[in-house]
Amino acid sequence: MRKRLEVGIALALFSQITGINTVLYYGSIIASEHFPGQSAGTALAANVIIGAVNLIFTIFAMVFLDRWGRRTILMTASGGMGFALGVLVIGLNVRNAPAALMLASILLYVAFFALGMGPGPWLIISEIFPTKVRSRAASIATSTLWSGTLLVTFTFLTLVNKLRLWGTFAIYGVLSLICFLYVWKVVPETKGRTLEQIQEAWGK
Repeated sequence: MRKRLEVGIALALFSQITGINTVLYYGSIIASEHFPGQSAGTALAANVIIGAVNLIFTIFAMVFLDRWGRRTILMTASGGMGFALGVLVIGLNVRNAPAALMLASILLYVAFFALGMGPGPWLIISEIFPTKVRSRAASIATSTLWSGTLLVTFTFLTLVNKLRLWGTFAIYGVLSLICFLYVWKVVPETKGRTLEQIQEAWGK
């Protein structure tokens, strides 16, 4: 079970250390303090839009996870998150960059997360473990996921103080690309397979 557990833990961790909760928790603060010319009301509206995008693309994921396959959608999501954060980092380093561009990059980042890195790890974790150990293995992966959430929540403001906002999001962007490579190289495809077929493939 070690290989499967490593995959479950890694996906759970990547879903958090790529920084999604920094946007969900601090979105209005980021918009008001780092996007030029934004009022408090506009910043709060940005947070509402972020939540709506998260919901809409999670619904899309319910359809496309089975059509595209788990690996494809996870690679699309993590690669897209890395790209969106790259655009955001550039925008934060360009004087008078349009606030709309930076908000669009954040929304794109949230959309890619909701499409793949949000629901995808949970689905794979539920599929790759045999029934006799699934509850324990899923509990370990879930604990790792929330540990990642705790880590990001505790370190975000410190990183912003040390590295500024663009440096912090650059780290999350690099981690998103590392996640892309990990899924490409390690994570198996489970689309269209019964649980028995998945267990047989892992056994080989």
